[in-house]
Parts: sequence; C-alpha cells; structure tokens
Amino acid sequence: MKILHIAETIRGGPATVLSEIIPRQVLEFGEENVGVIIPRQQVQDLENISKICIHGFERRSRILGIPFLIAKAISVIRRFEPDIIHIHSTVAGLLIRPLLVLTQSEARIVYCAHGWSFDMDMSPILQSTLERIEWVLSLRTDKVIAISEYEYGAGLRIGINSSKLELIRNGICSSPPPVAKASWDDPRLHVLFIGRLDKQKGVDILLDAVAELGARVAVRIVGDSVVNSTKKLKIPDHVKMMGWLCPTGVSGQLAACDLVVMPSRWEGFGLVAIEAMRAGKPVVATRVGGLASIVVDGVTGSLVTKESVAQLSEAIISRSASEWPELGLAGRKRFLQLYTSDRMHRILADVYYSLRVTSEPVLASGKSTSQV
Repeated sequence: MKILHIAETIRGGPATVLSEIIPRQVLEFGEENVGVIIPRQQVQDLENISKICIHGFERRSRILGIPFLIAKAISVIRRFEPDIIHIHSTVAGLLIRPLLVLTQSEARIVYCAHGWSFDMDMSPILQSTLERIEWVLSLRTDKVIAISEYEYGAGLRIGINSSKLELIRNGICSSPPPVAKASWDDPRLHVLFIGRLDKQKGVDILLDAVAELGARVAVRIVGDSVVNSTKKLKIPDHVKMMGWLCPTGVSGQLAACDLVVMPSRWEGFGLVAIEAMRAGKPVVATRVGGLASIVVDGVTGSLVTKESVAQLSEAIISRSASEWPELGLAGRKRFLQLYTSDRMHRILADVYYSLRVTSEPVLASGKSTSQV
C-alpha cells in the first residue's frame, strides 16, 4: 500500500504528528511506499524521516507557494500512484481535494484539519462560509480525521456524515528524550509556557495573570511570534523570554518546571498539553477545544474560562510546588492510556487498510481481489 501525505505548511502540530507517524508507516509499508509533500523551507521541521520520502516545493509565502504546491502534487501523484492520499490542514484540504478530479487518481482521500479553520475568532458570516466549505469538501473525502473529541463533535455539528468521521487522538512517543533537567535555581513556583506568542495561544493573558504574582512565581516563556507582533507585550521582571528552543531544550525546561500553562483562546487539540503530561507535569489550561478533553479538571491539572485573567491567576497559585506533582503523575497515566504515537499509528493504519479493502473489486465469494 502506498501512502502520500500532503501539507501546505507543517509548522507546529502537523510537523510533530508527521514526525511521529511517518517513521512508523515506513516500517509497516516500506520506505518506497511512503511519501510526503511539504514546503522545502520546512524540511528541517521533520525528524527521523528519510529524504527519499520527502518531496519539497517552494514556499516563500502562503500565496506564492500555492502554484508550486499544486504543480508538485500533480507531478508526484501521477508518478507515485498512491493508494491513500492523506491531506493535512485547511489550505491543503481546500486546494488538493478539488485538484484530485483533474489528476484522475483512484486514491482514497483522508483529510485532517489539525484544528478547524472555522473555530478561530472571526465574523459569523465567515465562520458559516468556512463551515459550509468543509461540509461540501467532505463529500469528496473518504475519511475525515478528528484529532480530539471536540473536533469530532464540531464535524458532526456542521453536517459531516458520521460514517466519514474518525476520532484519532494525536499522539507522541511514550518516552520523553533523555535530557538533563534545565537549571532553574529559584525558590518560587516554576511556571512554563510553550508555544507561539500569537493571539490564539493567549500569552498576553498569561502575562496579565502573573503580573502581580512576582513574589510567588517565576515564569519562563518558550517560543516566539509567528503571526502577531510581540512589541506590545509587557514583560514583568519575573518572566524570562526563552525564544524558540530545540526539542531537547524544551524537554529540559519541562523537566525543570512545576506546571505548564496553556491560556489558549481556541485549540483544536493542544500538543503541548500531552508533552507536559508525558513528562509528568500538571497543566493549567483554558476550557476550549481539545484542551477541555485532554486536561481533567482537578485530576491532571486545572481548567479555567477563556480570557479570564483572574481565574488563571488563581489556578496557578491554587497549589504549592509540593502539591502539583500528584496531578502530574495522574496526567502521565492518562497520557499512556490515550495519547501515545503507537496508538495513533495503529488506528490510522487500520483506517488505511479499511479504505483499501473497500476500494477493491469484490468477487462472488465476498473476498476482495487482494484476499484471493
């Protein structure tokens, strides 16, 4: 079976997911049977993936990259002749599904939004338009992958047929990288934020929440802006801006913190939450999107109302450094039950197999041609 992944951009969650599933698919299907189309400028975002599998296209900006993505997709699909085309994120979904009619490909189509586009802050008219587009394109899709219970429910709400929706929670390797704990010599509670410093992730809300807590907390922020400027952010003295760190650097900071804070305004899933849980760290998050089902309030961390500075501040100092570890251990157990990459790969592979069987001619015996 040949699998081709296509993404217009992989920055953030899609890069993590692809880095987890493609090596496992190579082991199961063979290196020559797995390919991925991604921007040439983002190849370094993928880990442990052979260059043989990667088909890069030029993407100097979103708009300028579109014709190169389309040309590359047509070329690779015709040459590679995949059985399954797995499309990642909204823009690729909008472009590639209609395009496949022109390629006359018989591949089965799997699509994952990695966070519904209509879930962002926008006008009701634009939201309704995007919902309608996703529904129409689902008619040209064999399986729509929902990465969280929230995403699954949202797909049903906009009218996607339940027979096409498949809940496959994002997952990561069960063991964190073996790295040394980062140095954090401070007696105060160690609070860590990891992510883009953009409106979606709510770093401004975190800064407001901890502004008056300098005597009680020390905060580290790992990440930088991608969409919004950080020039207007007011950084208190007890907050240290770390910038982007490599995966081992992030793991070192996770090992050193007492809790991880995710004050997102919207979130399809929230990979940082399961990275924290894997490391045995509790998570304080807003009750939005996938976070509402990943974090169990009062068991693996705390959930607060979106954009509530007061609730976030109160939740951060609701327990001492000696009390948070119990919730972190519960989070680790929940992670191992639901959010490992081995589990994600197995369910996804079963989806691929089921689509391939249903696409093959069936003989009078009831068996597909591949079973004879």
